[in-house]
Amino acid sequence: MQFWQLLLRRAEAAWRKLVRRPGKARSWVPESPSELIAAWQQARSNQTLGSALNLARISRGLSLLQLQTATGINATYLVKLEHNLVPQPSLFVLVQLSEALDVDVETLIGRVAAGAYSHDDLEALERRWHLCLLAQPGNRNGLMMLKAIQLLKVRLLTRH
Repeated sequence: MQFWQLLLRRAEAAWRKLVRRPGKARSWVPESPSELIAAWQQARSNQTLGSALNLARISRGLSLLQLQTATGINATYLVKLEHNLVPQPSLFVLVQLSEALDVDVETLIGRVAAGAYSHDDLEALERRWHLCLLAQPGNRNGLMMLKAIQLLKVRLLTRH
């Protein structure tokens, strides 16, 4: 079953529950399942890094151990990421997770706290990955890391 079909079924079930209890006081009741989905998507766009990772992992049917095998990232660390217990996750980890979960790296970086990385740290990291690419031109991880670093640098510049 596709992710969106599953989501629609869950939304319809939630909507039916709301409609069945007319006596309960609520501030908002959706008019249809599609309105409920729209509200869910709006709330989802404000989600944390951990909830985005958890949703992506579950929607792809992966367990934490399967994701550990695919990325080489320890399952304990993955749990900490999903519970937002890591304030400054490694960019390399975010790149690996974006690859394994087929999530755009911009989506993950957008959910990291804006001040998590300093400009100097990003500059040093960028130099290191440029050297890596000189040794191994076309290295996919290197290219994705440089993209992630550039996204964070732009984000830092627009914040100041």
